[in-house]
Amino acid sequence: MGSPKSFYGVARDNGYFFIQVPKNDLSNYGAHTCNVTVSSSPLTTCPVDKSQTPVPIKFSEVLEVANAVITRRTQVAVQGFIACTASRTDDYDYGIRWLPGAIAKLECNNTRKPTSYYATANDKGYFNIEVPKTKLSSFAAHTCKVFLVSAPSTTTCNATTNVAGWPLQVEQVMQEPKTVVTLYNAGILLYDWI
Repeated sequence: MGSPKSFYGVARDNGYFFIQVPKNDLSNYGAHTCNVTVSSSPLTTCPVDKSQTPVPIKFSEVLEVANAVITRRTQVAVQGFIACTASRTDDYDYGIRWLPGAIAKLECNNTRKPTSYYATANDKGYFNIEVPKTKLSSFAAHTCKVFLVSAPSTTTCNATTNVAGWPLQVEQVMQEPKTVVTLYNAGILLYDWI
């Protein structure tokens, strides 16, 4: 047996976190060997309990829902965060600072010419792109990547750390009033200082 491996996820404002492990690192056959613990806290008034008991992971509806993406054509929505690396002030979470006003682009190659869709990050660095089902469905989402377009002109943290783009990962399938939407997560898109 090799050395234990660790995978990390950052909690959002509502406390929710998402960790997707590559299949070549872990499959469902080995999931029973895994536990989840809190590794760090951004609040000095609420530090991590070093004596915490690891929580074993359990199967959930997400596994069944994710399979629906393969068999059913759904609308596509993509979310993520845009941030700056390398802490230069004390106003940072986990060594990064969110970049409100930064622009992300979803580029897809499911047609003869690439199609692009844009979104601007809010004050928490969060962005969300919803694509009309007539333009793109979950069957073609594998042809898409997310790219950084621009950072706010007020910052010199505007050098992208990934010119090849960020791939999409399925997060959940949602039943909306008039349609079914597959939500994909691009993760945290990072700029660096120039």
